[in-house]
Amino acid sequence: MRNLDKNSFRDTLVKQLTLENIGLQHLSCDTFTNNRRELTILNLDDNLLDYFPACSLNNLNHLRELTLSKNLITCVPEHSIPGYLEHLDVSHNQIFTMSSDMSTDVYNENPLKTFNIRGNKLHRISNNELHQFTSLENLDVSENRLEYIHPRSFVSSGKHLRDINLSHNQLMTDVWFCLEHLQQVRNLNLSHNQIDHVNDNMLSSMTNLQTFDISYNMLSEVGPAFVNQQTMLVLLFHHNSITKVAEDMFAVGTRFMSSFTLDLSFNLLVSVDLTILDCWDCRFAIHHNKLTTMRLSSNQNSTFSLFDISSNVLLTIPPNLPPWTNFNGSNNPFSTASVMDVLTHFPNRTIYSVALQNTTFLCTNTDIPEIVIPSDITLNLADNCVPSQFLCHLRSNVSSQVNINLDRNGILTLHQCPLNVSVVKLSLKGNHLTYLNESFITQEMPNLKYLDLAENNMKSVNLSQLSKIVHLNASLNNVQELPFIEILYLYRQTRILDFSSSNISSVNNVNFEGYDIYGSYINVDISNNTLKHTFPVTFARQTRHFRYSTFYLNSSDNQIESITDVLDFQTTYGFYIYSSLLVFDLSRNKVKTVSNMIKDCTSRLRFSRPRIVINITKNMLTDFPSCDSQEQIECPDIILGLDFSYNFLHALPHSETCIMDKLVMLNVSHNDFTEIPEPIANSSNLLYLIMSGNKITTITPNAFIGLPLLRELDLSFNQLTIFPESIKSLSKLEKLNLAGNHILTIPDSGFSLWPSLSVVQLHGNPLVCSCSTAWLRNYTFTTDLGQCSYPAELEGTSVTCLEISPCDAGDMVYSSKENIQACFGNGLVFKNQNQTLQWNMSSKYVQTISQSLATVEVFRECKLVANFSVVDKDTWTLSDNVDEKRDLVCLTMSDKHWISNITVSRVGYNRSRAEPTHINRTKSSSTRVSNITQCLHWSDCCSLHTFGHCCGCRTCLLST
Repeated sequence: MRNLDKNSFRDTLVKQLTLENIGLQHLSCDTFTNNRRELTILNLDDNLLDYFPACSLNNLNHLRELTLSKNLITCVPEHSIPGYLEHLDVSHNQIFTMSSDMSTDVYNENPLKTFNIRGNKLHRISNNELHQFTSLENLDVSENRLEYIHPRSFVSSGKHLRDINLSHNQLMTDVWFCLEHLQQVRNLNLSHNQIDHVNDNMLSSMTNLQTFDISYNMLSEVGPAFVNQQTMLVLLFHHNSITKVAEDMFAVGTRFMSSFTLDLSFNLLVSVDLTILDCWDCRFAIHHNKLTTMRLSSNQNSTFSLFDISSNVLLTIPPNLPPWTNFNGSNNPFSTASVMDVLTHFPNRTIYSVALQNTTFLCTNTDIPEIVIPSDITLNLADNCVPSQFLCHLRSNVSSQVNINLDRNGILTLHQCPLNVSVVKLSLKGNHLTYLNESFITQEMPNLKYLDLAENNMKSVNLSQLSKIVHLNASLNNVQELPFIEILYLYRQTRILDFSSSNISSVNNVNFEGYDIYGSYINVDISNNTLKHTFPVTFARQTRHFRYSTFYLNSSDNQIESITDVLDFQTTYGFYIYSSLLVFDLSRNKVKTVSNMIKDCTSRLRFSRPRIVINITKNMLTDFPSCDSQEQIECPDIILGLDFSYNFLHALPHSETCIMDKLVMLNVSHNDFTEIPEPIANSSNLLYLIMSGNKITTITPNAFIGLPLLRELDLSFNQLTIFPESIKSLSKLEKLNLAGNHILTIPDSGFSLWPSLSVVQLHGNPLVCSCSTAWLRNYTFTTDLGQCSYPAELEGTSVTCLEISPCDAGDMVYSSKENIQACFGNGLVFKNQNQTLQWNMSSKYVQTISQSLATVEVFRECKLVANFSVVDKDTWTLSDNVDEKRDLVCLTMSDKHWISNITVSRVGYNRSRAEPTHINRTKSSSTRVSNITQCLHWSDCCSLHTFGHCCGCRTCLLST
């Protein structure tokens, strides 16, 4: 929709209008005339406007909000902004200047409050460019190229301006001169500029300042700029080059709001001495500096929710720190005595986390005293020298739950000892464990839910003693064999077992032993091992219910060559599986055969539509599993999904139904299919069929007749040249993807057969846009219908944006290919040395002995009513009725060559009245056609003998 005028909107009661991303290039001055009394919000985002639509906005006296972001506007001219506008957004355009001659009278009536000019190309703001915005409250000029702002730019707006964003520009120190009038500002963002110092007097005069961001600049020092502040919330100084912070940065009279954040991280500070008083929820970050000493003073009215001094060079943890709840001192060379002093003197209050990772803790021989844990806590001691005996020295006087991280501490074994704390999470990743003391885990850690043993050298894991652990990570070990994996009773729980990359060569089975599994998620990961055979997932005899649960087994990236007995139902009568999902991932193996995927699944089991998905993508399958290799799957109401993508399949079953009648989803994309020569076997349940990324050129007309419930069909990125007539049998179709083929015209006779069709994808096809495709504009599909390839003047135009008048018998119509040979009315016989194409109107047969593919198309009153391909010696039947007097028949050759000699005659033509016409072209058979053929208008003149001139029937003129 490139242009809009007065007739575009006739509803006078519209208050909010959104015209986003419609390709709009021009608005006439009277576009919104009918809406001038009611329209209050107008959104023109993401279009192609290259000017500010001033005249279109005239007389919109009630317009309050205008959005023009993501257009191509270069400037905002004088007197252009509507007088009653309160919010204007022209962000992400190409604006390089703001007019300084805006009308004063306009803005005095109803001044602008919000002005967003972010993401443009402004280099400077001159004296009067913002002078008329006397009531401006929010100004965003970020992401421009600002180098200069006139000192008096904010004089008029300073009384009301609350939020100003000048970040991501090229501003330098002189920016402070323009900010002296902003006494009422609350949020000031100067980040990502080139400012090298802070004007202390200027900031101290901003008594209402709450958020100040000057990060990513060139500051070297912070002075006493906040001595009079009463409302501070956030101060961001990170990513500068600060080497000094004034001790009196905050004076005694400084007040903070309910919470306060001070971030001095990523600077060059060596020493800091600060006093922060009466701050009951402070967040203090000074990590990634070069601190060797620091002092932070406070009083009893202050509490620090975060105290982060990580990644410095401190030798001792600063003494007499104010009360804190989360402390991070990681990546400092602290002495063991300093760390131990903190751990043994936890205050008797709530502490959430202590991180002392990589602090050389216990790397010298030191006795470990008793450590009292005051509350639930996460203790991170990774990358140190902590032995497993450390756990034996923890004690809690209350029922505290502890999460302990001992990753990469060189632990060889877990020593047996009584524990006096309740360990809920234990991480031992990257140590040197060769075996696990399971009895220590079960006896001393009965509440353990998470155990991380990854990156060790474990030889075996006894899962029978770890049945209560919710998440077990044993990946990247050397566990060569798993005897069995038991899943016991679960009720609304999660169970994750990760044995990936552990050199496992065999697994006996995964056995569901629990009587009832309800509302749970079970994930077993055995990927990236050395398995050569599948193993069954067994529902034992005592199992009775598997309800509302999900089971996911990942066996991908192994060396499995054959699949058998994926599921084994050993349960007796009465087993009930209800509304559950079972997923088996066998992708990226070496599978060549599939046999008996589901074992002992008989009608004696009670199923309520369980979903079973088997993923065998990226393997070596050449044949679709046949009934000869399968036991009859008799599970009632089972829903089966198969993913066979990225294999070497070349045919689907045509008669066998042992698998197909259970399928709901079948993905055979990226295989070796070149055709669908026979109807696919009946599948009364199949809803989703994906065949994209193959090399399919032809599809038999009855290919999908056995899929009555199919909702989604994906034939994208194949080599189809015509719209498949076989799709017409799919009355329940909702989504159709034919993108990336070689289809040129789309017949409208089929789309009316699919009342539920809502998504159609045709992009990537060389579509010919003419009367034969204009009907697509009448459909409100939700996805991409593609772009025109022909004719040249419409190339690149979206099909949904075609500006073609309604078709009638007098309209010009384009044929479907640039390499069209000829178009004639009625029955035809084409003869050449190497090919004969015969069209028999009475029998509706077409026959060819051509060595290359030919396409025959039938047009009726500018609409394509039939098209089909003929190749080799095949005979094709035309399914639509053909009107001998009205229809136009076009022949197209796939090799894009001229036929040098064509003999044209009507079938049954009376030679006594006239001889057939011989057309001799001087161009050789190797000459390619460059221009598309145009079908001429109906005429009341001569006969077929004068080819290329007006005739009684519709004819075509070959273009050069």
